[in-house]
Amino acid sequence: MEDCLIFDFEDLEKRCRRYRLKKYLLPALLLLLVGGVAGYLLLPSFRGSFAVSNVSASSATSSSVASLSSVRSSQEMAHSFSSLAKKTKRCYAIQLFYGYDRYIDKLLEHNEKAKKIGFFCYVKRGRMLSNGNRQLFLVCNVQKTKKALRPWIDLAKRSGLDYTIVRDDCTHLSHTTPPTKPKAKPKQKAASHSSTPQVVLAKEPSTSQLEKLFAERHSYDLAIQVAKSYYNDGKYKKALAWAKKANALDREQEEAWILYAKSLKKMGEDEKARQILRVYLDYKESKNARKLLKEWQ
Repeated sequence: MEDCLIFDFEDLEKRCRRYRLKKYLLPALLLLLVGGVAGYLLLPSFRGSFAVSNVSASSATSSSVASLSSVRSSQEMAHSFSSLAKKTKRCYAIQLFYGYDRYIDKLLEHNEKAKKIGFFCYVKRGRMLSNGNRQLFLVCNVQKTKKALRPWIDLAKRSGLDYTIVRDDCTHLSHTTPPTKPKAKPKQKAASHSSTPQVVLAKEPSTSQLEKLFAERHSYDLAIQVAKSYYNDGKYKKALAWAKKANALDREQEEAWILYAKSLKKMGEDEKARQILRVYLDYKESKNARKLLKEWQ
């Protein structure tokens, strides 16, 4: 330190103090000034990031609340649907007609006949099928139990109606008075000279009679009976046509599919017959159809 090599001690001390002050204090002030400027410049971005973090945290909280509320609402909806399903009761009814909406005229005719006999019916619309037709049902005399439905079943049997017992909702519950059974006629005593009882055999309806019945009321059972009658008589082309009619009324029944395929086989259309069985097996599993197809391979 050449500046301090002076003989006057006091002057030397003053000069050395000023030298140290310049050497250390000025850099410190400069550093402090630079740090203050840098802090002032960085402070707004720090505030913005803090605000963004607060917003993201609040949005996360609100989204969690929203998700919890949606879960809660879905749980409440599921509970309400389950309670509604528990409250829904199923009753018993007689179904007198099944067809498509294009047979509405036939259904109305059945309804009028059923009313005259003593039935109380309503038209039930089913689901829309893939062929563009909507199912129609004539459902009659809805009762809470099958036992309560018994008088109406007996009435259908006595009237010679084709019927099916189905489950239905209780909104159309019938409160009509059940029909009473007709009194049995007293048996006549056999004549004394008659040693052997006379036996009367009921004849089965002919094919033409079955066709007339089908014209009055379109049902699967009548159509398949006509188809089987023609098949047994060796009239396979007519059997084919009636099996197709039966299938149009109820595609679920395998008998119409199998009889249709058998008629084709009898007519020499072996490949078409096998193809019909394959189509049905793709649609629905059937042991009889699979067995028959295996025999024809």
